[in-house]
Amino acid sequence: MIKIDKAKPVGEVHNPRGRPPKYPFREMEVGDSFLVDLDGKRIEGVRQSVIICARSVFGGPGFISTKSVMKSGEKALRVTRTK
Repeated sequence: MIKIDKAKPVGEVHNPRGRPPKYPFREMEVGDSFLVDLDGKRIEGVRQSVIICARSVFGGPGFISTKSVMKSGEKALRVTRTK
């Protein structure tokens, strides 16, 4: 049988796996944005990673928008919070 500890704080939980989020969505307000360097990765893979992280933080889709941009002659991904 498993013992239940009543009123014992468990600390801040970042996500179900216990890792801190990869992107700063919790600190963002509507209209805030950040750049994600691709570091040689394909843009669609990075975009999908951002979307999955946003869904885990916000609990559903539709909270961010992404756009391909150029940064110092290199392709990057601009992520903006919309809701």
